[in-house]
This record gives sequence, structure tokens and C-alpha cells, in this order.
Amino acid sequence: MDRRKFPRINTKKFISFVKYNSNGQIESQKTGTAIDVSQGGILLETTEKIDTKSICLITTSSDNKLIEIKAKVLYSRQAGDEKFQNGISLQGNADENLRFVTCLVHAYLIRKKSQNRKIFL
Repeated sequence: MDRRKFPRINTKKFISFVKYNSNGQIESQKTGTAIDVSQGGILLETTEKIDTKSICLITTSSDNKLIEIKAKVLYSRQAGDEKFQNGISLQGNADENLRFVTCLVHAYLIRKKSQNRKIFL
């Protein structure tokens, strides 16, 4: 039985994230791939375990503006050689979460549509 509050949308979108230490200071900036998203969270695939709870996710909108949202790492588990899957909970209000997720899904759909185009010569 699926206990999720919001449905998941499959996507493969490259995003950045900033890790914070326990004092709230920036520790590092890393990248990962959003495997799927919902209005409440993201499954983020990375090459290393995310060993902090507080992060900031960063993506770009279709008009190339940076979109940021605070997030909480719920879990980080190994998913094969050099891959980790991280359950991320979005910590913005409903409008901020929806805006962030909409940017991810929109970029994914544009990329998918362009990959499906056929060129006739």
C-alpha cells in the first residue's frame, strides 16, 4: 500500500544541492539526479551519501532563473556501486514546493519531447 500524500512523477533532472553543517554553515555544493518528484519530496540519486539533514536544492526554470528550496534529508542509502538514493522532503510552503516541482517536471517534459522528435531528410 502506497502511503504517499502526493503522487510521484518520474523524471531524470540534474540538480545541485548545498549541504549545511549542524551550525547552519555551508559545508559544500554537490550535484545529483532527481529520479522522481512529488509536491512533497524528491528521490535524489547521488554518487555519495548525503550525511547531513539540511540541504538546499537548486534547479533552473525554463527561462534559466535559479529556483531554490530548503529541504530535509530523510534517508540516504546505497543503491549499487557508487550510487546512493536519498529521500528528500521539501521544506517550503505549498506554493514554493509546487513551483520547484513544476520547474523540474517542465524541464523533463521539454527534454523528453525534444528527444522524441524525428528529423526527416
